[in-house]
Formats: sequence, C-alpha cells, structure tokens
Amino acid sequence: MLATPQAIRIAAIALSIAGLVAVLAFSTLFEPEEISLKEIDGAFEGKAVRSRGFVNSSFMIRNSLMVELFDGKRFKAVKFNPTEIELEALRKNSLVEVEGKVQRYNGGLEIVIERVRKIA
Repeated sequence: MLATPQAIRIAAIALSIAGLVAVLAFSTLFEPEEISLKEIDGAFEGKAVRSRGFVNSSFMIRNSLMVELFDGKRFKAVKFNPTEIELEALRKNSLVEVEGKVQRYNGGLEIVIERVRKIA
C-alpha cells in the first residue's frame, strides 16, 4: 500500500514534534544541578554541578590550575589545560560560576571544572 502525501505530512509533523520533545527532555536530564558550594557533600560525588563563588586563590601546577573557591565554605577545584580566558576568569577575588563534575581526590571532594564564567 502506498502512503498518501497527506499521511506522509502527518507522519513528518508527528516525528518532528517527538524529536523536539526528546531534545528538551534530554537537555533537562543532562543539565548540571545548580547548588551552592556549602551544600556539596559526598552525595554529589560523580555528579555534574553548577556553582558560584569567589576565587580565594589559584596557582598552576604543570598543566593544571588549582583553585580554591569560597561562598561561606572553602571548596577546591581544578581546571585542566586552562585557556588564557579561563586563567583570567579564575584570578584571585573574581566572582565566578563554574560547571563541572564533583570528584574525590586525596580523600577530599573537588570540582573538576569543565566551564567557567566570570561574573565580576
């Protein structure tokens, strides 16, 4: 049986709508959880987070930028292979928003920064 042009149009529209719904659902599922540094604990290990804080200190070790963030609680973070823009954003006393994964390193939690945005 051959499909009529009207049936093909209806199927195309239905599949387009289903595709858009799937994209929206997946983007919500994989969006990092926005959380304050004070709230990050062992339950967030392995999870993607988005958080804001002031840069207390930062220094390079080989190709890694070690950062201490502060929002009422000090929290360690690391950015591997930072760009010049990321180095500028992660200077002492900058207010930044970071996205990354919470991981355990040497017995403590830290954020492995994937994205950084300077706020002030």
